Amino acid sequence: MKKIILFALIAITCVSCLNTLEDEGVYATITYKGRLLDKSSLQPISGMVVQITDGTTVQSQATTTEEGRFQLEVVLTDITDDYYILLSGHAHYPLKKGQLVGFGKSEYDFADILLESRDVITTIYAGMIDETTLQLEAEVGEGIEYLERGFVYGKGDNPTIDVSEYTKVIAPTSDSQKFEINIPNIAFPISNVLYARAYVIVSNEIIYGDVKMIQHPYLDLPTFIHSGVTYRVAPEFDIEYIDWFQATSTCKNLTYGGHSDWVIPTKEELNTMYVNRAVIGGFKTQHLYGNYYCYWSSSEYSSSCAWAQTWLDGFQGISEKDDSHYFRVRCVRKEN
Repeated sequence: MKKIILFALIAITCVSCLNTLEDEGVYATITYKGRLLDKSSLQPISGMVVQITDGTTVQSQATTTEEGRFQLEVVLTDITDDYYILLSGHAHYPLKKGQLVGFGKSEYDFADILLESRDVITTIYAGMIDETTLQLEAEVGEGIEYLERGFVYGKGDNPTIDVSEYTKVIAPTSDSQKFEINIPNIAFPISNVLYARAYVIVSNEIIYGDVKMIQHPYLDLPTFIHSGVTYRVAPEFDIEYIDWFQATSTCKNLTYGGHSDWVIPTKEELNTMYVNRAVIGGFKTQHLYGNYYCYWSSSEYSSSCAWAQTWLDGFQGISEKDDSHYFRVRCVRKEN
């Protein structure tokens, strides 16, 4: 994750004199030396890009060593120019004209620059608030001046806004560092997994927050294993007093989690569900008037009768297919 860097100049020691090169149109050449330390641990920060810039053009650039040291040179052609130290491409820190030109000094030794890192953009949350609505939440670091902020998501695990297979959603600009977006009618791939992260554009650079994995609620549905096969169990829909024909139609027409191959369990599968009822959960077992529900199976006894199972004691028996009295259904699908 990209960081901005806050720093304080602890001491500046002038160690040599200015050379004026008027015949070459150069006012002065200034050398800056420094060492970058973490503000809390005082450990050196290596691999940090440090630049001198006039706000539009980089005059000099260096990468800190393992000891956190850097050295920069900048050629001045106009003493009236404003210059800045630019750390890691995310924040400008002004150098005063007198500090830069030095009134006759050409080399500066920053005794220590103490740094405090802070996230530029943080992806706080990405998840489904219902079966079809994706909620995304993020926060821009304090003091970050950005051109654009938002989210990007898709089926790949490294979503970026410049790749067409991903979807970019721009968030409105506001004074609040935190921002969130709810996106309705989300379509999941067959894997039922999406990836999302926040982004912010700072000085024409795209900076991303952490990637969050989003699972469709389908993957939270309970499973059971029967004869070596894993089954996913659909939610307990509030359908009661349902006959066998209606139960068959309910599962056949069910589309959930991107799948439309739901069925009524066989009587053997249904019994395995009963055995694992505490793990599967969500069964409505007892009717308002004290009677226990029976669940339909797909197993037919005859053209007019089918097998069902009571949730009172697990007893399986046959019933007329058009009997809807105290009958329910729980759809399943094979995972493998």
